[in-house]
Amino acid sequence: MRKSNQIIILLMVLYSFSTFAQVPMTISEQNVKKNSSQHRLLNFSTSSSIQFSETFVENLGAYFCENNITTGDFDNDGYIDILLNVTTKGIITFWKSKLLLLRNNGKNIFSTIQIDSTSGYGYKVFAADFNNDGKLDFVACSDIGMSVYLNNGNSTFTKIWSDTGWGCGGLFCADINLDGSIDIVRGFQGTSGGYVKTFLNDGNGHFTLNWTSQLYGSAYGTISEVIVSRITSDSYPDIVAVEIYSGNVIVLKNNGTNSNFVETWRHNFGARVFGLSRIFFKSDSLASILLNVGHSTTYLFEALGDSLNEHWQSINYGSTSFNVGSGDFDGDILPDAFVGTLNGPMYIFHNVNRDSLSLIWSDTSLNGGYSGFVADINKDSLSDLIVGEGKSTADYFNTTTLTSVNNSMNQKMPNGFWLSQNYPNPFNPTTIINYSIPQTSFVTIKVYDVLGHEITTLVNGEKPAGNYEVKFSVETRRGESLPSGIYFYSLQAGSYYAVKKLVVLK
Repeated sequence: MRKSNQIIILLMVLYSFSTFAQVPMTISEQNVKKNSSQHRLLNFSTSSSIQFSETFVENLGAYFCENNITTGDFDNDGYIDILLNVTTKGIITFWKSKLLLLRNNGKNIFSTIQIDSTSGYGYKVFAADFNNDGKLDFVACSDIGMSVYLNNGNSTFTKIWSDTGWGCGGLFCADINLDGSIDIVRGFQGTSGGYVKTFLNDGNGHFTLNWTSQLYGSAYGTISEVIVSRITSDSYPDIVAVEIYSGNVIVLKNNGTNSNFVETWRHNFGARVFGLSRIFFKSDSLASILLNVGHSTTYLFEALGDSLNEHWQSINYGSTSFNVGSGDFDGDILPDAFVGTLNGPMYIFHNVNRDSLSLIWSDTSLNGGYSGFVADINKDSLSDLIVGEGKSTADYFNTTTLTSVNNSMNQKMPNGFWLSQNYPNPFNPTTIINYSIPQTSFVTIKVYDVLGHEITTLVNGEKPAGNYEVKFSVETRRGESLPSGIYFYSLQAGSYYAVKKLVVLK
């Protein structure tokens, strides 16, 4: 065996005892706002280095919940669509939730299709492929239950599974038992406190209750937010949960054997906690957590063993901070933070060398901070915003899409070499690897199996200084498909060398 391969294998073995890949998903959460208004997709300029332009505005004739928006290519035409779970007022005082698909024609012009309408407030919605057929399905929650809808492939969906449960709790989907199928984690409201339930997927989109947590908070407590990500250093995804009224944030560690969870950390803020989001702030695969606390502050907590450690605290907004999310708004590959507030102002914080967050953009022209979602609508590698714009004097919400435009920070040169953890991970069939080089260098990126055998070369040539991304597929050049398992990828640029682990999961 060549010496270079021996070195690679040694690095792989050493690395395999460190971080495991994250299990990322999209996020959609929160409650109903009774001031109404519209729904938009925007592009507008500001005096900061971040710019947006308004590309789509539509009045949907419905109320918006706090973050009942998700995105994805639901019709497999290559364009990113928008899925909404909104609320309309029924006869007398009754409310009905309405599921709306906004199909993208590729020019950020959307046509609206109603999928379903049910009783109750429309709350969270989350997209995932539940039956592994390559089409994007979704689960939607109201204040009286949740339902799973499978994609028929012709912009129609069939409801195949439902679960009742009172309250507008959190919702997140991820493969919590690492069997290759996407499971559901949901927060609930209870008369004696809030609680968390996990539902395991049989691979066909039908779910079985697997685990129920203890009660948190007091009477009528609500687990208003849940996210799933690796907080601890083992290979299994954990749960972070928020009980809104008591102000408790809880880490629930996945025991890995039967996908049960045990509490390892709890912090009480002494004020309501409204927003919760993952942000892969550091270069490792452990998630950091964004939280909106009380009436004016956002916190960034980093994963630390079985717990979370406060790393950063925002400015005082002077308005209740409801909505949080993360994305690359300035084109430097590093994840930035988005915050929306109750009375409308929105903020973006720039990730400063993975060390802190700095305010670089705000907008007060839209009253859309209550319901916002971060996604790359036009697939230009810059994160866009979809907001439910609320005005207390209006009757409905506007759906507004804010599309990022060539921000000046996109041209910012990196100040060091960097190889990212691939995303998504585990993955099938494709994943993205980002890397940065601060000077012109000959760059080589290769993928190896656990024995050190080279699978493919992704990059092999001279590159000027800049930020790059490369796609890796399980389909090899010989038409073969890589089996499930652990693989490694390496970056060689001048004297800089780095290796990371990726996981193919079919």
